[in-house]
Order: sequence, then C-alpha cells, then structure tokens
Amino acid sequence: MRCAHARKQMSAYLDGELGIATRARLASHLETCGTCRTAYMRLEEVHALFAQAERYDAPPELSRRVVAAIRSREAIRQPFLPVAMGLAKQVVALTAVIAIGVASGNLLAAGSAPERVANPAVFYSLDFFAAAPPDTLGGVYLALTEADHE
Repeated sequence: MRCAHARKQMSAYLDGELGIATRARLASHLETCGTCRTAYMRLEEVHALFAQAERYDAPPELSRRVVAAIRSREAIRQPFLPVAMGLAKQVVALTAVIAIGVASGNLLAAGSAPERVANPAVFYSLDFFAAAPPDTLGGVYLALTEADHE
C-alpha cells in the first residue's frame, strides 16, 4: 500500500469502518512505514482529545431554525422553472403572432397588388414606395432615402 492511500484510509481505520482486507493491508503498512505510523499516532491523539471534550446539548430551537433556513433556500431556488416556463409560453405566443402577421400580410399584398407579388425584385427597389403617400411609413422611408441620394 502506498503512503498516500494509507493516509486517506487512516480515519476510516480508526473508526472501524474498513473491510477486513483493507484493514489488514493498512495495519501491515503502519508496521513497516514509520512516517505513516507517526501520522496515525497523531490522528489517534486528536481522536482522543475529541472523545474527552465536553459535550453540549443543542438549543431547543436549533432544529426548527435549520429546517426553516433549508426551506427558505429551497423556495428561492424553485421559482426558476415556473419563470422559465412562463417565458417559453410568451416566446411561443409571440412567434405565433409574428407568423400570423407575416402570413396575413402576404395574403393582403397578394390580393391588392398581384403584379408586384409576381415580381419580387420590386420589393427591393424604391419603386415599391413610389405610390406611397408622404404621411405613411413608406412615404417617410422614400423621403429619407431620396434625401441620402441627393
């Protein structure tokens, strides 16, 4: 057994938590390795000090306060899922509204100006806005782009 592994096992060895085979290997290592034997003896001294220490009862309210603190932390962590679900519902609803708007806009454009829908290149030119009144969004866009070109 290597020293690093032996040191990791010493506390469990002291508490009687190791299996028979591991316990025997560690006991053999402690007999042959002075460094680990010294470390184990120090661990035994600390264990004895804690065993001799005076014990105090916990205050009666301690368990209630601990449980309350745990519940309050759980309550803080849990709202994430409902908030995320609400946000997901809003995104789906907004996507549906946009899709319906695009589809209905295409239908309206196709019904009112079939010659313009037949030639999609018209949408990318300023000629599309030529008939737009000046107080509409298309008219304002046309006025802004014409001002840039002058």
